[in-house]
This record gives sequence, C-alpha cells and structure tokens, in this order.
Amino acid sequence: MLPTKLTMPRKSVFLKFVIIALLFSSHSFWAPNLAEAVNQASIDRVKKIVMMLNIAAKEFEEGVVNGKIVVAPEYEESLVFLQQAIERFARLSAEIPDSQKVEKLKNQLINIMGLVKDKADSQKVWAEVNSINSELLATFNIEINKTPITPISLVNGKKIFESNCLICHGLTGNGDGPMASQFDPSPAVLSNAKLTGDANTTAYDNFEVINVGIANTAMMAWAGVLSETQIWDVTYYIRTFSNVNIQLPPVNLELAAIESSADNAGKLAAMVVDEVRGLLDKSLEIYKSGQGDNAAEVAFDAYLAYEKIESNLITKDRSLGVSLESVFSRYRGEIKRNAPFDHVQSLNNEINLKLSKGLELLKSEVGFTGMFFQSFSIIVREGFEAILIIAALIAFFYQQDMVEFVGQKD
Repeated sequence: MLPTKLTMPRKSVFLKFVIIALLFSSHSFWAPNLAEAVNQASIDRVKKIVMMLNIAAKEFEEGVVNGKIVVAPEYEESLVFLQQAIERFARLSAEIPDSQKVEKLKNQLINIMGLVKDKADSQKVWAEVNSINSELLATFNIEINKTPITPISLVNGKKIFESNCLICHGLTGNGDGPMASQFDPSPAVLSNAKLTGDANTTAYDNFEVINVGIANTAMMAWAGVLSETQIWDVTYYIRTFSNVNIQLPPVNLELAAIESSADNAGKLAAMVVDEVRGLLDKSLEIYKSGQGDNAAEVAFDAYLAYEKIESNLITKDRSLGVSLESVFSRYRGEIKRNAPFDHVQSLNNEINLKLSKGLELLKSEVGFTGMFFQSFSIIVREGFEAILIIAALIAFFYQQDMVEFVGQKD
C-alpha cells in the first residue's frame, strides 16, 4: 500500500510483447461474466469502489490499534477513501434495478463508516468491506483475480516510471524527484519496503493506489490515463526498488516456459495472426453496420493482439514491423472519421497482406531442435571440408617432395 503519494504527468506507453496462449489461459484481473448486461462505465465504477473500500480498510488497519488512533494520516485517509466509495456508489445505484439490494448495499456502506468512526476492530471493518465487495461484484457479474492478465514487462514499467513518475518519486523511488519539494505531503518513498516490499505488501496493494489515486494529495488516479497492463507493469517496476529478487506473477513463469521452447515460435505466431485477423474481420463487419465507435474499439483490440508478435517481427524485419504499426493506426483513424467503406476495407486488406509476410518470416525462425541439427550439419560439413583441404595439402606437399626427390636423382 502507498499511504503517501504517487504523482505522474499524463503519458502512455504501449505493451511490447504478450503471448496469446497466456492471454486466455491465465488468471484475468477483471472480466464480466455477462458483458451484455453491464456497460463498461459501470464496470469501471464498480472496480474503483472495490479498490477504494480495500484501501480504506488497509489504511484503517494501520491507523487504528485497540480502538486508538496510532497513525493519524492513515486514519484520515481511510475516511476519505470510504467517503469517495459512498459517493461513487450513490451514482452507481441508479443502475441496480433491485431497490432492496440498493438499500442493503447503502446500509452496509453506512455501517462501515460507523465502524471506522467508532474505531472498531479492524477485522470487523474488513469483514464488512469483503461482504459489500462480494455483493457488488456479484450484482454486476464481475469476477476478480488480483494478478495481471498478461506477462509483466519490467522494461516497459521502467519507461512508464521514468516518463511519468520520476519527476516526483526520483530515479530510484526515494521520493527525491525534481518536484518533490513542492508537494505537501511529500511523494511516497517507493524504495521503502513497508510500501513496496514483498514481505509487507502485495503488488495488488500498489496497483489499487495507482488506479484510484489518493484524495487531497498530488497523487492522481491513473485508471483513466494508463491501461490496466501499463499500470501492472509500473506496479511491478516500483517494487524492484525494495526487493532484490522481484517476485513476478505466475503468468510470467508460464511465458518463460513457452519461450524456452523456441520450436513453438511458429505455432504461436500463427495463433496470434489468426486472432488478429478474426478481430479485423469483426471490426470491418461492425463498421459496415454503421457502428463506427465499436468498430474502432475492435480495431484497437486487433492492434493489441498484433503487439504480441511485434517485437519479434521488428527483429526480423524492422521495415515491415514499422509499416504494420502505421497501417494499423491509419485503419483505426479512418474508421473514427467515418471514411468510405471501400477505403477502410482496402486498409484492412493491406494489414492482412503484411501479416502474411510477417508470419512467413516468423515461421522461418529455427527452433532449438532445428538449430541443433543445423549446427551439427554445419560442423560435419565444415569438418569434412577441412579434412579434404588437409588431404589436398598433404598430397600437394607429398608431390612437391617427390618432385624434389626425382630432381636430386637426376
């Protein structure tokens, strides 16, 4: 948990590499069971309420012991987060058709506020928070797992941190950034193990705070600025400041297992390309039906899927990789400006053509087994050629000796 303040200017950085097999087999963070029944705005609002309640409970647990306030700022922040959750629920309640359920949830929130103000046992607060969170998630058909959906990129997290957070938190998270002195309270010292250490916190603790921010401080909410993946990346990066051996999530271990088998590279690339093409077809179909905004959203999903192989493709053919990124951008742009269908379709076709070229390049990568036999055959071939050369040299010198010997006899 970050009881003090993370502060970052607005900027976003794209995820470089994910694997499709992990995307669907790993634990997902938030996933609606009945997406048709709940709009994204409602899902986002529920997510933030749950996070705020969790943070409020954590702050209360640290600020109050045995009915007495031991850390005043923590206790005050618990009240602030709880009040924000109550206000957001008031706006959300209109989307719950069951009035009795609304009243029940409202009373639970009021009860939590009462427990906090009475400085009750923290376990009672947690019990109420867990109860209302479960009820909210069930009401809006949302499942939650507190782990990333895609592999963590510490490289990407470092870029995001240095572009957005360094100015306040400092290069190594010591809270000594160029603008740190201008804030009261001061930016969080992220190198403090109590805030980011594996022994004291979880990555999800930090993830929640980055998402919702901290009221009455310079720490803004980043949920609407950075993507969920980007927040997870920077979350794990800041934890490197206090952990010598950072514990990455299970999804990274699965990625390492897949990557260790290079023979699977071609198959994985084909799977990703199939996914991209499916999303491209879907976006074009939606656009043809007149749903421009939805089509643009699906087109962006196609680009995100392509990013899973982008790094490998750029390594093989930088020009093709950059060209694909450009045409993806134009494709989304033309959809957004309601360009003629034929023009949008031509861009769709261009992407598919370039994807075919890219797939051939990626399939040409030699796996470990192939590399072994290829290397062995080279050794054998080169060795055989060396033997032939040596034999030729021996024959040459033998012939020269024979010529000299004959000359001496004459």
